[in-house]
Amino acid sequence: MIFDQLSFHDAAILKVVEESSTQTLDFYLDFPLDWEQGIFEHRILRFRNAIYYAKQEIPFSGAPTILEIRESQLEKHVYRLADGTILTSQYKVEMETNCGRWTIEYDSAELLGP
Repeated sequence: MIFDQLSFHDAAILKVVEESSTQTLDFYLDFPLDWEQGIFEHRILRFRNAIYYAKQEIPFSGAPTILEIRESQLEKHVYRLADGTILTSQYKVEMETNCGRWTIEYDSAELLGP
């Protein structure tokens, strides 16, 4: 999983875009490449087949900053379509920020370059 390989600590969330037709969730980030030198680069954290996400934040001024992204052990949502098909996601993560928490259920995630 990408969150075991990369540190997202101190990445600022610039905006979030949901593409409902493809169930894609894009987090536009100011991503830290080198903390010591203060080098950041715009990147997109893309969640594919994101069937559930929830944001719990306090009112905040400025861009939220990611503190930690970790796999959640809580039960995932299950949806039954009209034709009987059952949908659930492969992964569930909690993204802690300096102003709250996002919970995201998805099938794959990737960090895209500029």
